Amino acid sequence: MSIRTDRWWNAARKRECLRVAQQLLIRGMLLTTVFTFMALLQIASAAQDQAGPPQPRFDVVSIKSGVKTVVRILPNSGPVQVPFQGFRYTPGRLTCNLPLSSLIQEAYSIKPWQLIGPDWVSVDRYDLAATMPPDTGKPAARLMLQTMLAERFGLRFHRERKEFPVYALVVAKGGLRMEPVVPRPESYDIKMSAGQFTATGMPLSNFADSLSRMADLPVIDQTGLPGVYRIDMRWTPNYQNEPKHWDAGIFAAVEQLGLKLEQRKVPIESIVIDHAERTPTAN
Repeated sequence: MSIRTDRWWNAARKRECLRVAQQLLIRGMLLTTVFTFMALLQIASAAQDQAGPPQPRFDVVSIKSGVKTVVRILPNSGPVQVPFQGFRYTPGRLTCNLPLSSLIQEAYSIKPWQLIGPDWVSVDRYDLAATMPPDTGKPAARLMLQTMLAERFGLRFHRERKEFPVYALVVAKGGLRMEPVVPRPESYDIKMSAGQFTATGMPLSNFADSLSRMADLPVIDQTGLPGVYRIDMRWTPNYQNEPKHWDAGIFAAVEQLGLKLEQRKVPIESIVIDHAERTPTAN
């Protein structure tokens, strides 16, 4: 009887050991599965963080090559009229007819002299028509414009920061001598000749950009004045050839408008184009 009891007891112990071993194996497999799943989640999360959020895009974009625009003002030349069809933001739509340099300046909120690249980016014009959700604001639309520039023009660039000597456009002590144009026009015309500059309804930030083309240093708008203005400026040209061909007569000219140019040094970041396609990819 004792031999049978021992056999039964030994068999029972074996069955119990086998059951415990099976439970441990199952628990181990479950823990391995859980840890593997958590590790995969962490990897996926890290990859998503590195990739960042999806880049905002226009719903539909149409880009067509337009006419080349080169404006040269020579001494004793007649008036030159330049129609500007700038950026027109309407609910759900953005349109313009501008060179690539202007598209980059708008997308990254920089001035013309903050952009360094090949000459053609300021010559070749493009007709742009893009649609987006009606409630899209300008900051979001500019992000969409950045995505479009990377995808359609293959734009790549790097940034450089250094101190620039500039002229600050400020209101003179006597006060502004121009009235804002109301309502704000969708576009404006400029007439330029030696000793003459007129505009039908221009933001002062854009006026500063135009002065930059006539001065020996970049001009930045520090008037703090919103709105657009009718500008009529006439003066006797005073051409200089150092450091470039420029007109020193503009210092007295801007005083006609109740403005003043003050020389300053400011740290400014520039965008340097590394690559851009002259012909955008097809619509």
